[in-house]
Amino acid sequence: MSRVNPRIIYVSIKGFMPGSEYEDYPAFDVVIQGMSGLMSVTGCEDGTLLRSVFQ
Repeated sequence: MSRVNPRIIYVSIKGFMPGSEYEDYPAFDVVIQGMSGLMSVTGCEDGTLLRSVFQ
């Protein structure tokens, strides 16, 4: 692509550190909230977990 348009910038990111046991897992917002413990302090009295929505 750089030959077609040298102004194109290609970026690739991962949600987890390369070499970690989670490297190949997706890092969606709800996954990160669950793994970080944030969802343990949100939810309903019956124990149902809820994700936080930031706007």
